[in-house]
Amino acid sequence: MDEFDAQAFRQLDEMETKGICLTMILPMETKGAETRKNHIVFKNALSQAQDALTHEEREHESIGVVLEGLQALDEPDHAFWQEQGPGLALIATSDRATAIKLPFSPEIFVWKDEKPYLSPLLRSSGTKETFVLVLDLNELRAFRGDQWQLQEVSLEDMPTSLDEAMKYDDPEKSLQYHATSGGGGEVAYHGHGVSTESNKQKKIQRFYEMVHKGLRTQLPDDSVEIVLCGDSATVGHFRDVVKLESISEDHLDENVSNLSDEDLKEKIQSWLGERARCQDKQLFEDLGTAVATDRGSKDLGEIVLAARMGRVDTLLIKSGARQYGSFDENEAAVRLEESAKKGSLELVNDAACQTALADGRVVFFDDDNWPDDLREEVCAIYRY
Repeated sequence: MDEFDAQAFRQLDEMETKGICLTMILPMETKGAETRKNHIVFKNALSQAQDALTHEEREHESIGVVLEGLQALDEPDHAFWQEQGPGLALIATSDRATAIKLPFSPEIFVWKDEKPYLSPLLRSSGTKETFVLVLDLNELRAFRGDQWQLQEVSLEDMPTSLDEAMKYDDPEKSLQYHATSGGGGEVAYHGHGVSTESNKQKKIQRFYEMVHKGLRTQLPDDSVEIVLCGDSATVGHFRDVVKLESISEDHLDENVSNLSDEDLKEKIQSWLGERARCQDKQLFEDLGTAVATDRGSKDLGEIVLAARMGRVDTLLIKSGARQYGSFDENEAAVRLEESAKKGSLELVNDAACQTALADGRVVFFDDDNWPDDLREEVCAIYRY
């Protein structure tokens, strides 16, 4: 199985098929006994895919042979089903089948065409990767990713605890200290003539200065957003010392010292997801401004043309939107059709894929998050 990323998407888009191509997109379970449900979801989708083929395609096209080969996965104890992410895409052509892990849980979707139907795979492409710095004087940690997938990363060229920082940076040999558990990591000091509170703040400030220097090395590209995670007092102190434009004004207010690894990751992903939903709501206000100034559109035909020209910066799609049509390259014209015909394009998929290929953003909205007064199901904000 391949992981889904920009490279995998481009490879699938460029896939040459001979005849029929089946796309199956499936939600998967990832934990324990629940993974036994995965083969049932697959079995139902496989049956649906076979039903979509005509008798001639099943009997005389090699796609039928490929589907027969997939039957080997129809075993509840097959190791394949214990190795899944939240979602799975299976692309079956006349000579091969490709499996792609998805970082999100999709709705069941089966499609027959001459090319893979890829727009549902793009649901996770609309979010930018974030660097989350977890502030704890006992253990500084970092994660990189988004609401769909999050990976812990090693911190290079910087200390990861106050103890480690001061081990190499404390000229006062008579001073002994250690970080205690709780909050942002309280520090206990022992020594003669030492102002405990004053020295504590100096030590923490020096630690943060060293982290600042390390961050500039680890994240030289200011386009990577840094989100701080910690209690408000710790975050506030860190902001006073570390001045980086890439640090977000938002932060995750959380006492991290007593959280397990799993709980910490879950809280970060939940927070990132909620923030993404709030930011997506702003897109509709931006859309109104863009349409009013001719830098956006609610007309699908215009949007398809703009996407093929690389003009679409952000494509907004109501989940489940479908529209058949055709594209005349000679006239650079899009025609809408009431139903599918031989050679028809599914225009929503076409606009989404062309937008992604031009490094635009594709954002899907569920019914509950799509404005009630917006009749159109596909809208776009243009680059120019």
